[in-house]
Amino acid sequence: PDESEGSGESICSEIPACSQLERHVSPRPAFPLSDVMLIVVGVGPEAEELCRRRWCAGGHLCMLRTDRLPKDTVVSSEHLWHPPVADASVFEVAENKRSSSRVSISVRKSVTAADRRCVAEDLGLGTVGPDSHDLRPDQDYLLILDEAGARVGVCVVDGHGVVLWVLSGRVLLAGSALASLGGVCDTADKVRNEDVSVTAEEAKAYSVVRGTWVAAWSAVTILFLVPVFVFSTKFEPAMAYWRAAMALTSIPLAPGGYGNVLCLAATGAKLHRFGEAMAIVFVFTNILLWNFLSVEVGGVRYTLSFFSACVVVTFVSLPLIFLAQLITPSRQRGKPSSPPAAWAWKRQAVWATWVFCCTLGSWVVFYSIAVAFAFAAPTYPTTASALLPLMTNMAESAFVSLTDHMYHHTVRKHGCKMIKGDQKMVFTWPIAFAHSFAQAQKLCSLVARGANEPSLDWIISMAVGFVINLLGRTGNLQCIFARILPHMIAKKLAVQGPAKVLHRKLRVAVTCQVFIVPAAIMIARWLQGGKKVFFSNNALIILITAFSAGVAEDAIISRKWLPSKAWVLQLEPFYRRMKPDAAAQILHFNSRGQATGFSRELRGMRPADFQTTGGTMVPLTLFPFCLLQLLLGPGYVSGICDVPLDSNKLFENAFMWSSPLKCE
Repeated sequence: PDESEGSGESICSEIPACSQLERHVSPRPAFPLSDVMLIVVGVGPEAEELCRRRWCAGGHLCMLRTDRLPKDTVVSSEHLWHPPVADASVFEVAENKRSSSRVSISVRKSVTAADRRCVAEDLGLGTVGPDSHDLRPDQDYLLILDEAGARVGVCVVDGHGVVLWVLSGRVLLAGSALASLGGVCDTADKVRNEDVSVTAEEAKAYSVVRGTWVAAWSAVTILFLVPVFVFSTKFEPAMAYWRAAMALTSIPLAPGGYGNVLCLAATGAKLHRFGEAMAIVFVFTNILLWNFLSVEVGGVRYTLSFFSACVVVTFVSLPLIFLAQLITPSRQRGKPSSPPAAWAWKRQAVWATWVFCCTLGSWVVFYSIAVAFAFAAPTYPTTASALLPLMTNMAESAFVSLTDHMYHHTVRKHGCKMIKGDQKMVFTWPIAFAHSFAQAQKLCSLVARGANEPSLDWIISMAVGFVINLLGRTGNLQCIFARILPHMIAKKLAVQGPAKVLHRKLRVAVTCQVFIVPAAIMIARWLQGGKKVFFSNNALIILITAFSAGVAEDAIISRKWLPSKAWVLQLEPFYRRMKPDAAAQILHFNSRGQATGFSRELRGMRPADFQTTGGTMVPLTLFPFCLLQLLLGPGYVSGICDVPLDSNKLFENAFMWSSPLKCE
C-alpha cells in the first residue's frame, strides 16, 4: 500500500499474476459491475419494480429512496470498480465488510482537495452500505462517476458533509423526478428493458427456502399420500400397486429435485426442458421396473421394500441426469463480459462427493441413531430418552459445520480456476437435509416408542430438545461455549460460519415435512372410519406435543422473548480479528470497527425456485415414512396389522417385503 499510494495507477492494474498472488488477494476472474452491486436511486413504482426484478435474479441490491436530485458529483479517475468489470478481490471486500487499507488509499487519491470533505479517509467506495435507505431532509447524496461519466457509486452525507456511507456499484435512476439527469428509468417500458440479471453465479446471494412454497408442496404431498394409505389397506397383501402409484407422483419432481441438485454440484449445469424429458422417461421406466419386479421363493413372493426401491431408483437415475446435464446446452443471458476461467474440476468433484455423502450419509447416520434408541430404550428408558436429543443435535451440527468447511475449501478456495454453476443454491440443501432428517428421526423414534410401550420417558426427551433448540436458535449456546471453554476450543465451537446462519433460517421451512406423513396417516384412517386415528393414544399425544413445541419455539424466537443478539457482542472479538474475506466472517463492520449486522451475502437472500423446492421435498418426506416402516413394520404403518412388528424381525423387513406382509 505504501508503494501504490503515489503511483497513480488504478487498483485493478496492481493485481499481480496468478502465480505471484498473496493470501489476501483472490485470483478469481473479474465480475461484471452490475453483478457485484446494483444501486437503485428513486421512488415510485419504477424503482420498486427494478428492485423486485433484481431480488428475483438473486443479485445484491441497495435502494436509496429519494425524489431529490444529487447535491453534486464526484469524478473519480481511479474509482474502486474498473469498468466493465470489477476485480474479485475487491468484490470479496465489498460483499463482506470493512475496506482494506489498499482500497482506502485508492479512494483518497481519487478525490480532489475540494471534494475531500465528502469522502471520509477511513471509508472506501467498497464499504458495504445498507440494503435500503430513506434519504432524510437533512441528508444529501452524491453520485460517483468514472472518467467516461458512468455512474459507479453513491455517497450519502449528512448536513455537515460527514459521510454516512459510500457504496460502489452500477447506479440506476428511477422515477420522473430524476428525469432531468438523463438515462433514467421513468417509464414501465424502460424498466422492463433494463437488464438487472446476474451473469456470474458466484456473485449471487445465498439461497433459502420460501415458506409459502413449502406449504403449497406440503398440501400437494398430503393429497398424494392420503390415497396411498387408503388403498394400501386393500391392495398391499396382493400386489404393491400403491407403491408404484406413489412413486409415479414423484416423477415430475425428480428432475428438479435431489438428482438435479446433486448433479448440479458436479457439473455446474441444471436441467431444462430437454434434459427433464429424458430424466422423466428414465425415472418412469425404473419406477415401473422396480415396483412390479418380484420373486417367488418357496411359495412366498418377495418384493423390494419402499426404502430399497427408492435407493435403487436414485442410484440408477443419477448417472442419466448427470449425462443429461452435460449434453444439454446451457442458456446464457448474453455474451460474457470476461473470458471464462479454467474449470477446477478436481475441487468440484470433491464438493459434489461431499454433497452426496452428506445427504445420503445424514440419512444413514440418523437411521442408525433411531435403531440404537429403539434397542436401548426398553432397557435404559430414562438415559436413552435424555441422550436422544443430545446425540441428534450433535450429529446435525457436525454435518452443518463440515458442509461449511467443505464449501469454503472447495468452491471458495483461492486459485486460478473456478467451480462452475450456482453452488450457493446447492450449499443450502445439505444443511436443509441434515436438519429435516434430524427432526424426523427424533419424532419417529419417540412415536415408535410410544406405539410399542406406553410410558412417560418421552417427556424428558422433549424437554431436553426444547431447551437445546432455543439456546441454539438464539445463539446463547455459542455464548456459553465462549465463556466456559478455553479460547482455542471456543473459537472452533462458538464461531459461526454462513452454514450455521442458514441453518437457523431454514429451521422453520424444512421442519414441516416431518409432520406430512403422520398427517396423511391420520387423515386416511379417519376417512376409513378406523378405531384409532393414529397408532396409539400415547403416540398421538407425542405427535401433538412435538408440533406444539415447534410452534412455541417459533413464537418465542419471532417475538424475541429471549435475547437473540447477545452472541454478536460476545463473539465480536473473534470476528474482528478475521480478515474481511475470511470463510467464517459473517458480520459487517462499519468504519469504526463496530458490528452492525450480517454481511451482505446473508441479507436479502434469494429463494430457491418452485420446482427445486418441490423436488427436494421428496426425500425429506420419504425419510419419516421409511423410518416408521423400519421401526414399526410396513404392515402396521399401512394399517394392515393391529400390532407393531416384533423388534427381532425389523431388519428382516427393512430391505425385502413378503406379500402378504407378516403380522403378529
